[in-house]
Amino acid sequence: MRRVVEVRGLYKRFGRIEALRGLSAHFPRGVSGLVGPNGSGKTTMIHVLAGLVRPDAGEARVLGLDCWRESLEVRRRVGFLLEEVRVPPHVTVRKYLERVAKLKGASAADAAEVAERVGLAPYLSRRVGTLSAGMLRMLGLAQALVGDPELVVMDEPTANLDPIRRAALADYVREAWREGGVSFLISSHNLLELEEVCEWAALIHEGRLIDQGPLAELYSKYGGDEYELRVSDAAAFSRLVQELGLGEVLRVEGSLVAVRATRESLGRLLLEASRSGVEVLSFRPASGLLRVFRRALSEVGARAS
Repeated sequence: MRRVVEVRGLYKRFGRIEALRGLSAHFPRGVSGLVGPNGSGKTTMIHVLAGLVRPDAGEARVLGLDCWRESLEVRRRVGFLLEEVRVPPHVTVRKYLERVAKLKGASAADAAEVAERVGLAPYLSRRVGTLSAGMLRMLGLAQALVGDPELVVMDEPTANLDPIRRAALADYVREAWREGGVSFLISSHNLLELEEVCEWAALIHEGRLIDQGPLAELYSKYGGDEYELRVSDAAAFSRLVQELGLGEVLRVEGSLVAVRATRESLGRLLLEASRSGVEVLSFRPASGLLRVFRRALSEVGARAS
C-alpha cells in the first residue's frame, strides 16, 4: 500500500496548548478522511503538512517529501485548501489563479480550465474582495487544483457552500480519483459528506490517533449490531427477519432494509435469504462515522484506564 501522507510522533505546542501529542498516522492513495472534534489537532496537522507550522518533534512526509525541509516542492506537487482562504482583495480572480499557476509551473490556460471546472469562469474579472464567502471558498479550491496535483489536502472544503456546490464537489472528488488518480485527504465536520467519498479514515482526539484504516473495517470494528442491506425484495426480506426471529427490522426505504441483528444472526439471514430467492445486493454496518468515532474513543479510553 503506497502511502501519500505519513506523520510519525508529531508534537506541537502553542503556549500552554498541546495541539499534537505524539500523533502518528498514515494515509494511502485514494480518498481519505481526517475525523475528530474541534481542538483534536486536525488543522494543526494540515498546517504541518503544508509547511506552515514546524513541529516541535516528529516527522511529516507527503509523497515521500519532508514537509518542513522540502516545503516548496510539497506545495508545488500538492494542492492545499486551508480553512481560511487569504487572498489580496484587490487582485482579480484571473490574475490570482494565473500567479498560482506560474508558481506551480502551469499555464494561464490551465488556470482558466480549473476556474471553468469549479464554476468560477463567470467571475474571472471580479476582484477577490467582492466575492461572497461561497465564491471565496471555490477560489481556494481552484487554487488547490491548479497544476494537476498528485494529492489535494482540504480543510473544511464545503464551508459556506450551498447544497448544489457541496454535491458538485463530492462528484468532482470521486471523479478525480477514479479517472485521474488524484488522491485526497479531507478534514471535515460534516461526517455524512466524508462517508460519501472516503475509503479510509484516521480518527484523532486531543492530538493523538485513536484508530485508522479502511472505512469498511472501522464500521465492522465499531459499528455495533445495526446493518443496512439492499435487497431485491424488501418486503419479503422483512418478513423473513420477523418469521425467523433473527433480528429486528428498523426501517424500510425502497430496496434498503435496516435491521438490528448479531453478526451470527446476520450470517443466517443472508443464507436464508438466498435460499428463499431474495437477492442481497449489498450490506454494511449502519453505524455512521460519528458512532464509529464515539465507540472507538470509548474503547480506547477503557483500555487506557
